[in-house]
Amino acid sequence: MADRPKVEVVGVMVGVTAGILSDPLVPWWLFLLIAAGVAALAGGIVAQAVSGLPSVRPAALAGATVLLGLLGGLAGVAVAGSRANAWQDVAILLSGYVVLRLAGATADRLGAGTNVSLIASLTGEAVALATVPLLLAGHPRLSVWAVVGIGVGVGWLEGAVTAIALSPGRTAAEED
Repeated sequence: MADRPKVEVVGVMVGVTAGILSDPLVPWWLFLLIAAGVAALAGGIVAQAVSGLPSVRPAALAGATVLLGLLGGLAGVAVAGSRANAWQDVAILLSGYVVLRLAGATADRLGAGTNVSLIASLTGEAVALATVPLLLAGHPRLSVWAVVGIGVGVGWLEGAVTAIALSPGRTAAEED
C-alpha cells in the first residue's frame, strides 16, 4: 500500500518559515498566530491543489503563475524602494521565476509527477516572493543582493520539501 502525500509537512514548513521571517516585525504572540495561521492556510491550499490540479486548465495555471510572480516581485521592489538600484530591482522581479524553474527542476529530478512538480514550483515561488519583502522590511541593514539570495534559497528549499513530501510513497513490495 502506498503512503499518502504528506500535505501536513508542507503546511508546517511554510508556517514555520512565515513565522521566522515575520519575527523581527511582530511581537512573539503574533509570531505564533502567524505561524499557525499560515501553516493551516498553506496546508489547505496544497491539499486543494493535490486534489484539484488535474482539472485545472493549463492557461489558467500559467496566468496565476504570472500574476503571482508579478505581484510578488512588485511588492518586493516597492519595499526595497531607494535601497535597490535598477539591477537589484530586476533581480527582485525575476526571483520568483528563478525559484519556479529551480523548484520544478528539482522536483523533476526527484522523480515527482507532473502535478507534484507544479505544486512544488508554485509553493517555492510563493515562499520566495514573500521572503524578499519580509526580509527587506525586517532587516534594513541586510544588502539587497543578500535578501534576493536568501529569498531564492528559501523558496527553492520549500519547493524541494514540497516535492519530497508530496511524491508518492514506495510500496512495501518495492522496499523488499
